[in-house]
Amino acid sequence: MSDKSEWSVLQGIEFAGRESTDGSKVVFAASQGYDAIGIRADSMPSIYPAPKTPRVWLLVDAKYGQMLKKIPPEANYTITSSDFETILRRFPNISSASRSELRQHIGVR
Repeated sequence: MSDKSEWSVLQGIEFAGRESTDGSKVVFAASQGYDAIGIRADSMPSIYPAPKTPRVWLLVDAKYGQMLKKIPPEANYTITSSDFETILRRFPNISSASRSELRQHIGVR
């Protein structure tokens, strides 16, 4: 694998998730040995196709290049402390970059 390959894995997960009607705030997906988190977006850039349930996707366990891989990079989202704890329980070895990204989006909605 490489940085480019990891982006491809995340793009595949994001593409597959576009047709999902799962209304959960946080969903989990896996592909090719990688795990990803899909979080319902507060806002999406207009350049992206309108998915049924707009989500921000984060690759939990990136190993190459940019350690935070997020699609779309400009999308906004909010999680609760409870969501954050659920994610950490599910992925105790989450990368520090992904952990930091998630922590920055904890808020009350």
